[in-house]
Amino acid sequence: MDIKDFSAKIFSSAFSESQHNNTSIEIELARKYLDIMSKYGEIVSYEICPFKKNHASLTAYSYNEELDYLDLFLFYKPTSIIGKISIDDVHEKYDSLNYFYRESLRNAPFYGASLNCEVKSAINLIKETKDKVKRVRLYFLTYGIVDSSSSPDFSEVIENVTIDYMTWDITRFYRINSLNYGDTTIEIDFLLNFKKKIQCLRVEDENPKIDAYFAIMPGDILAKIYNQYKQSLMENNVRLYLQKNNNVNRQICKTIKERPEMFFSFNNGISATAKQVEFGSGGSKTAPFITKIKDLQIVNGGQTTATIAAMQEYDLSKVFVPMKISVIKDSEKYSEIVKDISTSANSQTAVKRSDFLSGDEYLLRIDSISKQEIEPYSKTKWYFERKRGQYKNELMNLLGYDKTLFNVTYPKNQIIDKSELAKLATLWDMKPYIACKSKEIVTITYFSSLNEENTANIGSIFYRNIVSLHLLYNEIYNYIKNDYPRLFGTYINRITIYTISSIAYITEKQFDLSYIWTNQKVQDGILKTIKPIISLIHKHLYVYNYQPNYYKDSTCWDELKEKLNNMEDVKYTIKNVCEQSLALNNRLSEEEKIINKAISTPAAVWKAIGEWGKKTGNLSMAERLRVANYSIRYRALEIFKNVNTAKRALELEEKARSLGFSTDIEM
Repeated sequence: MDIKDFSAKIFSSAFSESQHNNTSIEIELARKYLDIMSKYGEIVSYEICPFKKNHASLTAYSYNEELDYLDLFLFYKPTSIIGKISIDDVHEKYDSLNYFYRESLRNAPFYGASLNCEVKSAINLIKETKDKVKRVRLYFLTYGIVDSSSSPDFSEVIENVTIDYMTWDITRFYRINSLNYGDTTIEIDFLLNFKKKIQCLRVEDENPKIDAYFAIMPGDILAKIYNQYKQSLMENNVRLYLQKNNNVNRQICKTIKERPEMFFSFNNGISATAKQVEFGSGGSKTAPFITKIKDLQIVNGGQTTATIAAMQEYDLSKVFVPMKISVIKDSEKYSEIVKDISTSANSQTAVKRSDFLSGDEYLLRIDSISKQEIEPYSKTKWYFERKRGQYKNELMNLLGYDKTLFNVTYPKNQIIDKSELAKLATLWDMKPYIACKSKEIVTITYFSSLNEENTANIGSIFYRNIVSLHLLYNEIYNYIKNDYPRLFGTYINRITIYTISSIAYITEKQFDLSYIWTNQKVQDGILKTIKPIISLIHKHLYVYNYQPNYYKDSTCWDELKEKLNNMEDVKYTIKNVCEQSLALNNRLSEEEKIINKAISTPAAVWKAIGEWGKKTGNLSMAERLRVANYSIRYRALEIFKNVNTAKRALELEEKARSLGFSTDIEM
């Protein structure tokens, strides 16, 4: 579905609902857009509140209690479908929203005007929260296309409150809606969005699988495409942006700053794949002009693309980028051909062999699992970095609420990349002699050994165990470092690897990793218990220190296992510590009980409380918005991580019940 189909579908649906609800088409379009923003996580629940008086306008509003953000929205429908909107029109709408916000803070707002209850509620919310609000976000929403020649988004600070001005036009909604529903196919319409055609040369080669083109891509257009689609543009790239401090990226920046006209000559360019291209008039069979590209993917040159996009304060119209485009005609082998192109393409910076694993099926499965697993102690998630630089790149591309939510959900000390996962899985499989080798060798060896049979167990338990092993590894490493201060890091690493493999061996992999996952820490007393194992391994490796690669040989492990067989007492002590910790783990803390109780209230009950509060007037506007937020299940799971928020939610539920709220909904 392209942007025209999307806009037509949205309009048709909104028109039908406006007829059914006896409302305006503008209100129903705004509701559609706000639902998309809510699903994407840009905003929390919202209230429709159409208002226009002199210079002030408003369509809807929202308040995020957790972040103390106040959001005001103004929707505008141009006279024609996906019509053009100038930057001057955008700023006019910003002024209307700002005027409404400022006027609402006055002692007698909109003096003499007749205000309905919805508008009064919005004004009361603004007054009620004025001392708490840290950020006011003014959104201009439109069914049209905003002139892309200059960015309409900006921020300013007034009286210690940050005010963000943001525009969401039809192109932005189209992209976000596609991401929400898993359709990340990227279609670039150069005529519609940039009023330009892309000059190219066709490679005269009768290839049944690929049509090849050499294009000249203007730097300013490439930057806008990247800033719109971000990581989706590089899903088939073996790694993501490695930041400006990379040596080659610094040279790209220097060229853009000092000699932009020489960029085409200095730069190797980028390689891309596509499913289809369309051409316009003015060219020839061998030198056509591209007007549209479907399913564009940059498979090589991601560093160049992202660096150019990060340099938009400079004149990019003078920058031209060589771009090789391979249009895949063989749909059945599309993924295979794209991967071959990505693997074979020349790179401007060194690519590790393990980078080419980033799109493999097993890694995609683990990536999906990591996004679902919420660790029970702090209710956060562990980020799995499938591609090098993925975490920093994703964080860099987020702003405002999205960035805050990402930081809360994925703390920066909770990252596991594919190399570490391979090492941890390998040492728990009792192959420490392999886990001690280089990251590249360990990663390639582990993932190359996977097949359908031995990946059947790659699921939630597998990922939880990897996180637990990561925590166990760090605890043991630091324990050895403090206990043996004269040992160097690499040697401590070897002892740690062999120690964890030894724990797996003497307990027959029955060591309780689930406790570590649940509590995000190792069992009390376990480090003292395994001290004899650490001492044994230290002596074992030290004796053969004159053989540099002994610890990388299976013989080292076989000989150590013979010594471990005489440590039955340690085995039973480990078992006892795990049993005691498990018993302790079963006693939930008071805070956990509060959080679990808040989470257990069904979303339907919260929704019913909100409707009751609005009907009876027993809940303030801020309280009703809080309740609406709780009624969105996935969002409630996030915000109830904080025990104070959970307490406030339970207090609000109790207040509603004490004032007469009741329901027959089963809990």
